[in-house]
Amino acid sequence: MSKAIIHPLEKPIETVIELAGSKSITNRTLLIASLAQGKSELINYSTSKDSQTIIEFLQKLGADISTTENRLIIYDINKKLPSTKKIEHNVGPAGTAARFLTAFGSAFCLNLTLDGSERMRQRPMKPLFKALEDLGARFKFLNKPYSLPFQIIKTVDFNKSEVEVLGSISSQFITALLIISPFFKDFKIKVKDILVSEPYADITLSVMKSFGVKVDKETIFDINDLNLQANCCCSQCNCQTNLKNELKEIAKNEITKIFNIKSGKYKAEKYFIEADASSASYLWSIAAITKSKIGVKNLPVHSMQSDSKYADLLVNIGCKVEKDAQNKVMTVIGTEKLKPITVDMQTMPDTAQSLAVTASFAKGTTTITGLSTLKHKESDRLTAVETELKKMKVSATAGDDFLIIESKGKPKSAEIETYEDHRMAMAFAIAGARLPMIIKDCHVVEKSFPEFWQILNSIGIKVELK
Repeated sequence: MSKAIIHPLEKPIETVIELAGSKSITNRTLLIASLAQGKSELINYSTSKDSQTIIEFLQKLGADISTTENRLIIYDINKKLPSTKKIEHNVGPAGTAARFLTAFGSAFCLNLTLDGSERMRQRPMKPLFKALEDLGARFKFLNKPYSLPFQIIKTVDFNKSEVEVLGSISSQFITALLIISPFFKDFKIKVKDILVSEPYADITLSVMKSFGVKVDKETIFDINDLNLQANCCCSQCNCQTNLKNELKEIAKNEITKIFNIKSGKYKAEKYFIEADASSASYLWSIAAITKSKIGVKNLPVHSMQSDSKYADLLVNIGCKVEKDAQNKVMTVIGTEKLKPITVDMQTMPDTAQSLAVTASFAKGTTTITGLSTLKHKESDRLTAVETELKKMKVSATAGDDFLIIESKGKPKSAEIETYEDHRMAMAFAIAGARLPMIIKDCHVVEKSFPEFWQILNSIGIKVELK
């Protein structure tokens, strides 16, 4: 298929949709379960291509994996590790798989060659490679230094006690190290700058805990960075205000974050994977712009996914949210008139495109900040969103870490380029609930949400795949 031709809803709808499990959680549980002693069962696992490439990698290592309905059974591969088996694996455009398998392979695979799509070859990987080199791993880079493709020629030294890694580009570097961390002895991971998308690292900690490994996280501030008038107690120099401002700035930049991991073993687990909140954002946005009522099932009220907070964010633009804790359903109810907002989305950047398209139906100026990581995703999402919104006659300005959308509230139909980016396709499909839209290269949704077009059809948004 090359195009999705979308016909809008004829009237508002009321429905509850059951989504497959979170891609982010699935990818973590797959690798951790493969290292957990015994048989693990993953219920409601993601059927995304990103998760499939991790499954295929584990099968190449000799993992015993079977699936039935929405359950995946996996037995640990500890007896087959470390592996000297020659393995060549291509992750395609999957950033999580590329980062996670780089660390996993550096720990357990002495004869692995890993590659990816052309875009994945360009995406930043150096901080992770440098951290793994500090742990004793050695690589042969087959194209450009510190990028895909590469061969592993020496695995890490599990006698190392700590490592430092850059956190300002991607939290996936930290997660990749966390997954293999229990095999070291009383190990520390130090993040010496801002840890972007920290809730994703917290997902990793939660999954690790469920499989028997607890990680302590702490933040250390450098008192030398405080430039305060400590000796002054007068009422005119605003000491208290200065102190608060200094502390806010330090908290914002989090000088050092440390993850402390005790050596131990993962234990097999029967684990239910909650619905994918990033996928839910598209459905909730459809509710927002069409005055519909759309619920997503299997999302706990206190979801571990920061993207679940997208529902609450939509309250600020005029929607209502209902949370059914007993049945694990989160519902968004759309509104007659959407309001523009200013919001920092640093903790949920994967839903920023959803909000940008939704905001094009709100009259006024919407400002979205905290988006520095979007330039390094499957596409340069900031530039891509700006370009495609302009096709819809919506004024948009992209900066290094922000998007400004100035709209009259009446966007126009358009034919949208997806830049081989699944989230570009699904975010702009939101507009198709109100306007005839064409989404090019619509197959890209398979990366994270292969059921997307089918679900749109099931709720009354007619989609023709050409």
